[in-house]
Amino acid sequence: GVATAERDRAARSRKPAGRAASSPSAAPVGRRPGSRAASAAPAVKRAPRTAAAARDAILDAAEQLLRAGGTEAVRLADIAARIGVTHPALLYHFKNRDGLLTALFQRMSQRMREELLAEILRPPPPGQAIALADVFARVYARVADPARAPLLAWLLACGAEPFPADEGAGLAEIATRLHALRTATDP
Repeated sequence: GVATAERDRAARSRKPAGRAASSPSAAPVGRRPGSRAASAAPAVKRAPRTAAAARDAILDAAEQLLRAGGTEAVRLADIAARIGVTHPALLYHFKNRDGLLTALFQRMSQRMREELLAEILRPPPPGQAIALADVFARVYARVADPARAPLLAWLLACGAEPFPADEGAGLAEIATRLHALRTATDP
């Protein structure tokens, strides 16, 4: 808690007993005593990323962890290690773990919404009429995909809209498109 953090900060700010700041055995400027020596293995170099690319890499790593182990597996330290950034870099893009999860679920929901709309709007083969039952079967298959179960379950358990409105009307747009398709195919 707060007391532990204050105690740790106070311990770090104290000078070791019997060691003067100008002593040859003191840690070099900018380094804490006990930190790794300069001869330690250099950090893995990575190519510079744009802010958008870094955000996508963070979300990609979070999605992999979510699919592998649920929301409990999405840990900021694991994501940072996986993509080679610092914890503060994650916090620059996402205020905290909840902010990261919110952004992740929004992105996954948006992708699912786009896939469903693509299924609804996919034209029939040339010379064939729209088979409404086939459209519904394709949409159902996308929603019922077992890989999506953790996402949908989590969103519904939290009371979140699985298909948020984003430059569209979320689930309402999907329903409207299905209704228009049904109306267009009614005899």
